[in-house]
Amino acid sequence: MPSPHHPSAPKFNGQAESLTRFLREVLLLGTARSLTDKQIIEWTLMYIDPNDAELWENQTEASGHDWDAFKKSIIKLYPGADGDRKYSINDLQILVKANAHIPGISPDQFGKFYRDFLRISTFLKNKSRLSDFEAASMFMDGLHINFRQQVCIRLRLKHPDHYPDDPWSFTDIADAAIFIVSPSSANDPTPSTAIETPNTVPSSSV
Repeated sequence: MPSPHHPSAPKFNGQAESLTRFLREVLLLGTARSLTDKQIIEWTLMYIDPNDAELWENQTEASGHDWDAFKKSIIKLYPGADGDRKYSINDLQILVKANAHIPGISPDQFGKFYRDFLRISTFLKNKSRLSDFEAASMFMDGLHINFRQQVCIRLRLKHPDHYPDDPWSFTDIADAAIFIVSPSSANDPTPSTAIETPNTVPSSSV
């Protein structure tokens, strides 16, 4: 294990949001070196600030041989560290509203929105707080109206047998959007640029 003062040593800044990452890093290092749970716990206490160490060492689990029990006891000391409420539906709505007003469909701009949306929506899905179809609808709402129209056209071309009343999946919409912004398709004479579309997209299309 790297010494506490070595540049590569795991570091904890005392903030709840960085706790689980710190603990995971120490565990991975210890596991790679075939250390026992007790040894990993001892190294963990060496990597933290003395003030934090005093508190952590006073936990009963700190003198035990069970890493999982130790980890749980430490996480309880930092409200929010478990990440259970890391993101909310409101966070996703804010992202969607902010991006929907941005014109243009450059790969960089879309890529950032796509990654941010995926990070938050995946978390909410894993917590059973968002369905795939809800995510798909919100993702479509987050696209600028002109881009959204092109995505709808691409979807209908790609899936001609799709019933109008059936919702699209998140994967279908994302794939269509990625196809449109892909540099390889930028100069293709596809209907996404040749067909005139109405100024609005019916909600049933998403």
